[in-house]
Amino acid sequence: MGSRPVVSEAEKRAATPSRRTRFERRVIAFTALLVVPGLLVTAILIWLLPWSTESKIALFVAELFTCSLLALALHEHIIRPLQTLANVVGALREEDYSFRARNAVPNDALGELSLELNALADLLSRHRTGAMEATALLQRVVEEVDIPIFAFDPANALRLVNSAGEKLLHQSSSQLLGQYASQLGLEDCLTSENESLVSLALGGGARWFVRRSSFRQQGIPHTLVVLSDVSRALREEERRAWQRLIRVIGHELNNSLTPIKSIAGSLSARLDDTELQSAQR
Repeated sequence: MGSRPVVSEAEKRAATPSRRTRFERRVIAFTALLVVPGLLVTAILIWLLPWSTESKIALFVAELFTCSLLALALHEHIIRPLQTLANVVGALREEDYSFRARNAVPNDALGELSLELNALADLLSRHRTGAMEATALLQRVVEEVDIPIFAFDPANALRLVNSAGEKLLHQSSSQLLGQYASQLGLEDCLTSENESLVSLALGGGARWFVRRSSFRQQGIPHTLVVLSDVSRALREEERRAWQRLIRVIGHELNNSLTPIKSIAGSLSARLDDTELQSAQR
């Protein structure tokens, strides 16, 4: 059996007759039901009048023209506002919040709907502006942080890197984005335990403290990796440990040499006394 072709939503809407068209036809049909009987009755009454044929035809044509104008006005006041509201809703769906509905007045059914759509457009516009400002602030903070930050998609391809990460990898973001963690030498950052020390060939074999967390972007899970260089801190701690050890050894040596010095002094004094007594004899 062959696979069934996938039909998109746009193709479904294109294949399905438009509801707006069916609504317009209903409006035209109801207008005809209201106008045609009146025209027939009027035509009969005009024909029964004792006028000339030319006058009767002229009056009937004038009445027909007036009914046509009324039908066009009815169409304009019913269909056009609905088309405008549909355009506003379509703009909102496309994230264009610059369109506003006309005739947004209270105490009117169509006006109340226009007011609600305009209020919704204003609310979505404020939310979009706030989201853009928050995203710009977050990007600025990430760029200013002096620690490498990376974000990988489920395939371990790099999707985000800050300036510290670019400096660590010695490449620009345009060159790094899309590469896999194994290609960048960061695979251990994704496979090691969270909040653990990892030795990387990057940066002269420095040791890094790895923190990982998860987030979603457009519904797709991503892994955020934050690296902290602990080599300098470890070297400083090692230096302080050696200093403490040297102080302890020095203290112990001093404690051991003090009695030796005292005994040596006593022995030296006794030797001097012995030599002096021998000289006197």
